[in-house]
Amino acid sequence: MVKVSVVLLLLIVALIGEGSAKASHFTGPGRFCGYSAIIDLNEDESIETMSGGIHAGGFLWKGKFGVLEVLNIGWASKPPGVKKTNLTSTGQTIFLENWDDGKFQIAIWNRRNGSAYFRSPDEFSDEQMGAIDRVYLFDETESEPKGCKYRTVFSWN
Repeated sequence: MVKVSVVLLLLIVALIGEGSAKASHFTGPGRFCGYSAIIDLNEDESIETMSGGIHAGGFLWKGKFGVLEVLNIGWASKPPGVKKTNLTSTGQTIFLENWDDGKFQIAIWNRRNGSAYFRSPDEFSDEQMGAIDRVYLFDETESEPKGCKYRTVFSWN
């Protein structure tokens, strides 16, 4: 059931977002503000947007840790799966790694409406877990995040 719901969610985001976001490439340092993910990019890190819609979008996050495929959602429910007992350093709930549609996946959630799913073809490394630990999530019921050098925004154009 978990696999079906995540695959369905990714498909919906892809269909809604098709053509609504132009690919962009952002290179750190600087604060990236996505649909819910806020990442203070290090000098050696970059973001390449893949898709976007009204409430969600996907991007590739590259750095010394490797590459993470990220789906972030600003209007989401609690991700499926088992929560870890600890929170991330930014106060997000983190879920145990699972296998979904041929990739390893970890989700984080702000316990309101913001969530992000991180995907990798290999098991997550300590460096990737450290990168995920730095991500803060906001949601659409909060005020706009501050200090964004780079951001993804929805546009009807």
